[in-house]
Amino acid sequence: MSAEKLRGVRFINTHPSVLRTVAQGAGRAIGDSLEAVVEVVTAGDCSPERQILTRMALLSINAAASTAEGTASTGEAIIAAARAAADAIIGALERS
Repeated sequence: MSAEKLRGVRFINTHPSVLRTVAQGAGRAIGDSLEAVVEVVTAGDCSPERQILTRMALLSINAAASTAEGTASTGEAIIAAARAAADAIIGALERS
């Protein structure tokens, strides 16, 4: 996770119309990209629960940026929180 990605996530969170416009123009390309990464990471052979956990780990930066809105959190703190969340989810994946 990088500061550049965090800036992009923050921009999209504050300008949802941009995301809607991009998503409409791209069709399902945004969702398809996430699905493609999940397929590669899970080797296409896992339970629905593992697929959900994998998606959650990949989207942890989005969740951290959204929940940090309106706080005095620094970019570094948000990235650290996202990384901790992803690590916890990955740990759960490894145990299952």
